[in-house]
Amino acid sequence: LPKRDALYVRSSGAQDTFLYSGMMSSSQTQKAITKLVTWNIRGLNNPVKRNKIFTHLEKMKSEIVFMQETHMLNKEYLKLKRGGFTQVYHSGSGGTFRGVAILLHRNIQFVESKAITDKNGRYLIIQEKLFNLPVILANIYAHNWDNAQFFKDVFSLLPQLDTHSLILGGDFNCVLHQSLDRSSPRTNIGSKSAQCINSFLLEYGMIDPWRFKYPTQKQISFFSSVHHTYSRIDYFLMDRKLLSLLSSVEYESIVISDHIPVTGFIAG
Repeated sequence: LPKRDALYVRSSGAQDTFLYSGMMSSSQTQKAITKLVTWNIRGLNNPVKRNKIFTHLEKMKSEIVFMQETHMLNKEYLKLKRGGFTQVYHSGSGGTFRGVAILLHRNIQFVESKAITDKNGRYLIIQEKLFNLPVILANIYAHNWDNAQFFKDVFSLLPQLDTHSLILGGDFNCVLHQSLDRSSPRTNIGSKSAQCINSFLLEYGMIDPWRFKYPTQKQISFFSSVHHTYSRIDYFLMDRKLLSLLSSVEYESIVISDHIPVTGFIAG
């Protein structure tokens, strides 16, 4: 691999090096690892806000970014080619609302083989080889109401899950665990969307890596002024096979947007 300005997994001390017991082998130490970010940025049309967003992404040393609510037209995607992000994929809605994007830093070695976009600006799917690893990067901005059919439709579009590892990020607009992912649970019964997502995870060997790391901890990523509740609705969901390459997944501090960025480190 070429020299990269990236963080490295340390090999001195298991506590310092590995956040998940047994998730990375000793042979993977000293490898450059890629930082992934998923973030609902609630609009990029304002140049001042756009500068703040990209300054913060640079501060976080982001290399693969899943953005939701870009509020940009597809023809404006070149505005996202900045801060070292040389490859940009975007699904716009045809207006200045919704919109999802995946940005890849120039450090990233990848070969795209297929891209699936959405005219409504709600999902974006890229099939590629990332550092010679066959992966599918999928970005979702779900409806703010219980629409299980949306998830079923998106999941049906995911190509070659038998040969590619899936990294699914985005604003899912639903909690997966009623008591742990919401400040004030309204019911113990999950939404139809949550049931659909959890069934998909189980069927295809997927996992919520943050919940895997913190099985009983509460975490929020968004405050709803309408319902006056805090909830965790922003996620990275991954193929369980990728756990051996994952060294961290965390919720950062809230800044600029009303959604908290979710970050993860995966070995390259």
